[in-house]
Amino acid sequence: MFLRNGPKLLNVLVSSVRGLTTSSMIELITHPELYNGVPTKYGWVLVRRTHVARGWTQALLNEKLDSKFGNAQQSLDRESIQEVVDDWVESVDIFQKPKTKKRSRADVNLDNDMRLYLQQLKFEDGTGTAEKRTSETEVKSHKKIDSCAVTYTNAWNYYMTVTYPKFKHLPHKEARQTVGVQWRQLSLDEKEAYRQEYSSLLKQGKDILNGKIVDLDVKLQASQKLWEAKERTRLRKLGILPPTNRTSKQ
Repeated sequence: MFLRNGPKLLNVLVSSVRGLTTSSMIELITHPELYNGVPTKYGWVLVRRTHVARGWTQALLNEKLDSKFGNAQQSLDRESIQEVVDDWVESVDIFQKPKTKKRSRADVNLDNDMRLYLQQLKFEDGTGTAEKRTSETEVKSHKKIDSCAVTYTNAWNYYMTVTYPKFKHLPHKEARQTVGVQWRQLSLDEKEAYRQEYSSLLKQGKDILNGKIVDLDVKLQASQKLWEAKERTRLRKLGILPPTNRTSKQ
């Protein structure tokens, strides 16, 4: 849950909130080190680090947001949700916050989800580099996915793979943005359902490739070939491998 990824990710978060006017979003521009991201039923929100404790913060925020938006019939914009969060930060009794315990595997998984959240924000901001970074991460880590330990990051990649084909009529960037927006609008229970669905698929020895269910070995082979191609390109750029000879023989 804690933001431990240095200035690079902080800059991503800062760039994503320009133009928004809640107190936290304004302060984030000049003091990004003061904030963490916290997942709620209404999506990720910004919370002062002094008010973040695993379980405690999330539970109270969900309660606060439910009391405000529980009967809302229309979709909510990020700024309206953040305003309620800022109000909670100002009104909550900070002395009730439990002491921080040793970080668990769940904390590490939340850190991974936070990185994904920042990548999505950067993609929305128009830089486009998050798409490449997410794709590379998926390829390199695919072999390490444990069907019994599927994270929400894995669930997001799965959701993107199965949902993206519905928007193939849109430009690539717009399609990815649309899927990202839909993902953030899902409740935690809905995201958990996708996580469980993907875990079940892996346990059956299956995976998703280009929107279709295939044997896990097929996906692993495709991922490995893609990774090897990317690695060769990287090594050529570094001068470790000779450049490709594109001159055709006469």
